[in-house]
Amino acid sequence: MVVRPAGPRNVGMIVRAATNFGPCELVLVAPQRPSLLVHPEFEQMAHGVPRAKQACRVVATLDEALAGSTHSVGFTARTQENRERDAWRTVRAELAARAAQADECVAFVFGAEQGGLVSTEVARLAQLVALPTSGEHTSVNLAIAVGIVLAELFQEAPHAPRERGRKAVSFEAREFLKANLKHVFADRVARTESARRDILESIERVFSRAPLEDRDARAWHLMLRALGSTLTPRELGLVVNQHDERHAALRSAALSKPRVLLVGAEELVDKARSLAAQRGWAVASSPSAEATARHAAFEPGLIACFGDETELAALRARFAQARVVAVRAQAEVAALLADVPRPDPGLNPGC
Repeated sequence: MVVRPAGPRNVGMIVRAATNFGPCELVLVAPQRPSLLVHPEFEQMAHGVPRAKQACRVVATLDEALAGSTHSVGFTARTQENRERDAWRTVRAELAARAAQADECVAFVFGAEQGGLVSTEVARLAQLVALPTSGEHTSVNLAIAVGIVLAELFQEAPHAPRERGRKAVSFEAREFLKANLKHVFADRVARTESARRDILESIERVFSRAPLEDRDARAWHLMLRALGSTLTPRELGLVVNQHDERHAALRSAALSKPRVLLVGAEELVDKARSLAAQRGWAVASSPSAEATARHAAFEPGLIACFGDETELAALRARFAQARVVAVRAQAEVAALLADVPRPDPGLNPGC
């Protein structure tokens, strides 16, 4: 949470950082500019974040922001009220582990751009922490400070999209390339037995260790074809293109995941969706108990509803096979998901 922020650019950058390293809730306490969340500079710096304005909860007081938290940590570059400040590097692992617990709600509190946290705000916080800097300049920009902390708290598996056109060659494709090279250069080009032996050893040594991509293998096969090779993987008992088999395996793994339907307001469901997906669940959502035929076809085994008894009753009537549970907070969703063992991840798409 950020207390008394004034700069729309800073807040826009913080929204992006919270999205990069979430899920987490961003709370703005008594912003100094009423127009902060509709300012063009906020929209510019939060570019690409869906519903950036809705990602911020605005409250009037720090006490209101801290309501429901189990621990609070204030970040300050200066000593105040004779309070001891912990060094971030010494406490970050402990705080990250605590924040990851389903029954904990840890508030990380940052002050305004000018002056940071004041003494009355510091007095409301359980722990003070200082970020390490050089002695030349000890003040850290607000958005940068938040980004540093969130990045080091982030514990989920990072998203690493594969670059287009760059795909490592599979073991089977590598073996076929080596066989084709040996077929042409050792069996057809070598004039003596010693030359053949040297070529075989060199191909095995170089092409077993080289970091090859599919496009490299294609280029070599084109050269070998130009030299008269007609060798195919099938002749060697190899299956190089396993795309169809892999697709079927991935689809089977996806269908084996437990399924949860989240029912409630968009801002509540969005956070719960991220949490459920990270824990290995297949997720669908609906803004109300009036679920569609698509939700029925999803066949959820568990329904978490942020609604009232009327909505719960409607869901139980429509989804007789599912366990329908009322939830009020993200911690309850986390506990509910933990009640069911996480599914076996099966085939890892990254392998």
